[in-house]
Amino acid sequence: MSFQIEKKTLPDIPVMYIHRDFTQENINQGGMFFGQAAGYVVAHGGTPAGAFMLYGEPVGDIMPVDCCIAVKGLLPESDMVKAKIVAGGEFLMAEMVHTGSYGKLHEAWMELMRRIDEQGYEGLSPMREIYLDEDMSTPEEQLTTLLLVPVVRKQP
Repeated sequence: MSFQIEKKTLPDIPVMYIHRDFTQENINQGGMFFGQAAGYVVAHGGTPAGAFMLYGEPVGDIMPVDCCIAVKGLLPESDMVKAKIVAGGEFLMAEMVHTGSYGKLHEAWMELMRRIDEQGYEGLSPMREIYLDEDMSTPEEQLTTLLLVPVVRKQP
């Protein structure tokens, strides 16, 4: 798994998303909401332009997650599917590329957070999990996921 910390300029990204609060036991269920959000986008005349998860600041053992589908322009909202612009800007980011099963992403996240700490940084929210394979036929062991965490130097 590659790892680096560098300044990155991220664009504003319009998204349609489904928000859910997960625990460690059920966080792997987040993927099913991508299909629902993407279906909503297509049904309302949009074109999905990528999928990613935004992880908010945990509250106890609850992890707030937005399952996002990038779109060219925001669409009307429903009770379940919401719209927002994920703010871009210049960030100091820790980055790791995970290749392999989505079921092993928790291990990649743990490794990324360990490396951030070892380098003297502290991770911030929101953290991004970006799925780089658009082809559903990609073999599981070849799936590529980009993990991004905004960071700041730890205070002495």
